[in-house]
Amino acid sequence: MTFLKPNFEVTEGRANDFENLAELYETIASTISNKAFFNWNQKKAEEEIAIAKTFLMKDEMDGSIQAFVTYRDYQDRYEISAIGTNPKHLKMGFAQKVLTALQANAAQRRLAIWLEVHENNQTAINLYLKNGFKVLNTRKRYYPDGGDALVMQFTSV
Repeated sequence: MTFLKPNFEVTEGRANDFENLAELYETIASTISNKAFFNWNQKKAEEEIAIAKTFLMKDEMDGSIQAFVTYRDYQDRYEISAIGTNPKHLKMGFAQKVLTALQANAAQRRLAIWLEVHENNQTAINLYLKNGFKVLNTRKRYYPDGGDALVMQFTSV
């Protein structure tokens, strides 16, 4: 018996991906105990997806979305609004791959990438630091739980 390995690729999100992407937002949100880390529901995700851009990690075999980074393009910078991985595929480097795609795109356009992350979301902070993001400042009591937001930036130049 032969088992096929899934083949994953990073692509830009298209309109026909948005329903599945919104569902993945909801799935991820339902698995996170501190909702300040990822406080999306499907309706809020659909609203963000409609005005933002997204890089997706998709399974080429079935088209399922395994990871994403959603960001806003402000012409002079990108701002990450959400990044996530299908809970079934954590620790496989998928978030790394979509973040790398966004960084390559930003570098090509000579843009910085900004984001805000909860001060206690150490997994996300480690990912960002590992990928060259620097902490610029802190927004005190930014999140509903009273947590601070670290404002981080990546620049390729």
